[in-house]
Amino acid sequence: LCLVIFITLWESKRVSKIMKITMISVIAAGMLALIPYQLSKRSDQASLSGSDDSMQMRLKAWKAACIMVYHYPLFGVGDGNFSSNYKIYGEFLRRDKPTIETHNTVMHVAAESGLTGLISFLIILWVCWRDLSLIIKKCKSNIEYEDMWLITKAVRNSMMVYLWCTIFSVKEYEWFFYFILAFSVALRGIYQ
Repeated sequence: LCLVIFITLWESKRVSKIMKITMISVIAAGMLALIPYQLSKRSDQASLSGSDDSMQMRLKAWKAACIMVYHYPLFGVGDGNFSSNYKIYGEFLRRDKPTIETHNTVMHVAAESGLTGLISFLIILWVCWRDLSLIIKKCKSNIEYEDMWLITKAVRNSMMVYLWCTIFSVKEYEWFFYFILAFSVALRGIYQ
């Protein structure tokens, strides 16, 4: 949320340079203050040998998802069936601990919905991004549409943050995704 607010205000014409520098300073100071605390809370910290259990688990889950897509390329293993199928495909990887999620939305959609579902998911994201970018481009130079430009930028920035989060977790079934889609459709309808 902070990242969305920051990006939106940074691109706003109404925020002075001093305010932008102040925002960067406050966010940087907050991050520097929280990083050591967050790192100390991790239970799977990398040992002195350099191994990171969290990263290894994610890579093995992604490999299992790729194997599932290979065996079920069109329609995947079915909605909600990644965990149960991981027990089968995880054996190919000699995995002794079961995992529940892929920790990557794209891999999760591909494994459960196949290439058909993955292509549909990516087309929805692309159309949404394209429409928001078009509205931003057309409203940018017109002072009369500055509010529309700012709201559209905020929605597109939210989408950017969503896409970043999908790399590290499974987010295709959360409400946030559907709110972004709804806002982008509404903004397109208002603009037309």
